[in-house]
Amino acid sequence: MKSIRVASRYSKALLELAIERNELEQVKDDALVVINAINGSRELKVFLTSPVIKPSQKEIILAEIFSKNVSELTSKFISLIVKQGRDAVLLYVFDAFINQYRDYKNIVEASFTTASPVAASTLEQIKQKLEQSLGKNVEITSAVDPTLIGGYIVDMKNYRLDASLAGGMKKLKRELSK
Repeated sequence: MKSIRVASRYSKALLELAIERNELEQVKDDALVVINAINGSRELKVFLTSPVIKPSQKEIILAEIFSKNVSELTSKFISLIVKQGRDAVLLYVFDAFINQYRDYKNIVEASFTTASPVAASTLEQIKQKLEQSLGKNVEITSAVDPTLIGGYIVDMKNYRLDASLAGGMKKLKRELSK
């Protein structure tokens, strides 16, 4: 819980600084680079949480990894986090930054799951309908789950619409068992 609060504070500071410097989109892209790098490398995760490696060594290695792939602001921010001894929460900081970025930009993440692949035009129509009904910008991803049999599931932050055949059959089974 403490690490989440720490990550939230650091990410809020980064968001405010990025807005002030008019580098918000670049820092958002950088955050995604860092998140993908950490999530994609078990060794990097272990490296960040290792108490054996000195912060000065971590700072040098992280600068080597990220300096060519992120902006100067993000690079300096990573260095600051390491100097402050918060390197173990680096992933959480950038995850929190992305969430705060979405809140700031009024963006909602949605997932659209179907039993078979849908056309890009259909996905775009669904995105437009969601934006219209929510009054927010929607980032939508699609997934395929053959166990749904038919229909679809829409997942958002605190909302799920299950209009799949498998979901309907489960609901019917619950009703009949009562």
